[in-house]
Amino acid sequence: MHQQIRTSPDNDRPFPDKLKARLDKLAKKNVSIEGVAPEPNSTHILFVVQHRDVAAALDALAEWSPTLMPAFTTAVGHRAGGLERIIRELIEAGFAPSSVIVLASREAGADVLVSIGIDRPMTKKEWRDHGGWGELDDAAAS
Repeated sequence: MHQQIRTSPDNDRPFPDKLKARLDKLAKKNVSIEGVAPEPNSTHILFVVQHRDVAAALDALAEWSPTLMPAFTTAVGHRAGGLERIIRELIEAGFAPSSVIVLASREAGADVLVSIGIDRPMTKKEWRDHGGWGELDDAAAS
């Protein structure tokens, strides 16, 4: 299981400096980063970490007001239309996908793993139904 974490903008610094500062803090807390991307249409930076690293990541990123973003990780086959189908199904179910971060595949020929961020709060039931909460406890999710 993975979790997206959004950090607040740091507008007075160039993107490479913002990214380096956050990566340094995460490294010092021994957080394994599964994916990273700028948030579309904003100056936020999104990080994807495994659930076991959520608390350490939130602690490491505290100075940038991190927030947990509703997201889920899913496999997408290596074929045309795979990601489009997943995004369409989410939209039809009333969700607003806000980011797609491709994660490293660990096996040759394996499906591509993607973390899809959702731009609306989800109930725990919705989150579980879409594969999200996993081992994340209630305190870390609030």
